[in-house]
Amino acid sequence: MADGSAVKVKNALKNPSVALSVATPERPLSYVVLEGQAKLSRRLRTILEQMCVLYDGPDRGAKFAKELLGDDRMVLIEIPIDKMITWKDDEDQA
Repeated sequence: MADGSAVKVKNALKNPSVALSVATPERPLSYVVLEGQAKLSRRLRTILEQMCVLYDGPDRGAKFAKELLGDDRMVLIEIPIDKMITWKDDEDQA
């Protein structure tokens, strides 16, 4: 989810082959890399409302979702996963 004018959105739409990498903050570090083809989702409203309510509660979350959707700038990019790589650092390394 991002502002539709964001560089990452423009780049993903121009070249939809994308990768997402995430690492845990504590040692031993665990990693995951997801690769796939980015595409615009039509489920922005539903996903955004669910996330806002989950994190901020029903009243505050619904209000925040409405604010984010109000200016019609947000987009949701889905990345169906073609490849997933995971690994964990050896605990003996430091």
